[in-house]
Amino acid sequence: LTPPLTAGFFFLEKKYEFLDKLFIVLIAITFIIPGFKSMDQKVPEMIYLSSIQVLISVFILFTKNLNYLTIIKNKSVLSFLLFLSFSFFSLFIAGNKQESIIELGYFFTIFVTLFNSIILFRKKNIEFYCLLITFLIFIESFKVIFEFWKRFDYQNPLIRSQYYAGFSANVNVTGFSILFKLPILFYTYLQFKGEKPLFKILIAITIFMSFFAITLTYSRGALLVLFLIIILFTLFNFRRIKSSIIIIFIFILSYGVNKILLVNVNSDIFNRATTIDLVDSFSSANYRLGYYSDAIKAIKQKPILGWGIGNWKIVGNLFTIDKREEYEVGYHVHNDFLHIAAETGIFGFSFYFLFLFYPAFYILKNLFDNNFNFNEIYIYIFLTFFIFFVDSNLNFPRARPTSIVNICLLIASTCSLINTKKNE
Repeated sequence: LTPPLTAGFFFLEKKYEFLDKLFIVLIAITFIIPGFKSMDQKVPEMIYLSSIQVLISVFILFTKNLNYLTIIKNKSVLSFLLFLSFSFFSLFIAGNKQESIIELGYFFTIFVTLFNSIILFRKKNIEFYCLLITFLIFIESFKVIFEFWKRFDYQNPLIRSQYYAGFSANVNVTGFSILFKLPILFYTYLQFKGEKPLFKILIAITIFMSFFAITLTYSRGALLVLFLIIILFTLFNFRRIKSSIIIIFIFILSYGVNKILLVNVNSDIFNRATTIDLVDSFSSANYRLGYYSDAIKAIKQKPILGWGIGNWKIVGNLFTIDKREEYEVGYHVHNDFLHIAAETGIFGFSFYFLFLFYPAFYILKNLFDNNFNFNEIYIYIFLTFFIFFVDSNLNFPRARPTSIVNICLLIASTCSLINTKKNE
């Protein structure tokens, strides 16, 4: 190639690389889309995400020379595609086909998001993902703290208020969304040595903000996993005593600020996290156990294709007729795996589980290098998968664009790591 042509190709490559990163950022900020007074925050987020995927798909089609079959052969992508197929088959036995079509459209958008994210992340280094996560967790935590401070009343402070849901519509979703990003933030903090002290201080401030924001949500599940993640971080970094002490100090500081500002509240994050009420029949724990029991009964009755994708909100009524008058039928089982098994059968459940399992298993399998040393980034990615698995067993992240976009980008960055390792 002549020098002008070489320069032209180099310019185009750089321009496309910038656009790749821009589109990844546009996917990642789905959670900041306002609700526009919608009854369900999910609706405007999905309109935005769908629109972005159309734009990205056109961009990929005209700028990437790829063998798309290799992307489909990716085990995680293929598993999700098979899950989508069994979800489609369940449509034919669904009692409410309109709900099934709506839910299928949602999952198809998520599939396209996963597919496009993997393409956009090709050849991207892990540093970009880490910086993106740092930016996202900062603005997410800042929003929660801002809403808290705007309404703060020392004498009568709000606790576990819906205002503290930040950009989301639910404090549990926000708590786990921030928690999901925390392991990568820890890793980013560790990577900056003494050469960039200001940036490291900013990351430490972001860690404090994320800790404090999670304590404000009072999400029992998020608090429990937060304690566990801090303990695991300390164990993994037993040779980095200084870093472990700093992280523990930041957590103690965030806890102290929480106690000082909420001193007039008869509650504590440790009590909240460790106290599960199984006596009160109307407690959230008993409601969840009821939902789990109902879902298992539904799976036993229709184990192959389930009751139809998107139909649990209707089918759930069939299993609550003989229960107390005030028993609430939730839209979700509060366990994604049971929910999907009830709606799409054991095959749909299996493929959805494999969609998450394959990248997590690869990371687990490669935690140690050939010399039995820790692959540090793999530790923190695995912790992130672990957090999503916990969330999936307690809540319904599959149904929230905020949460499912997080896991799509994590899987895409994991695939990028796998490709980088294969090319070494």
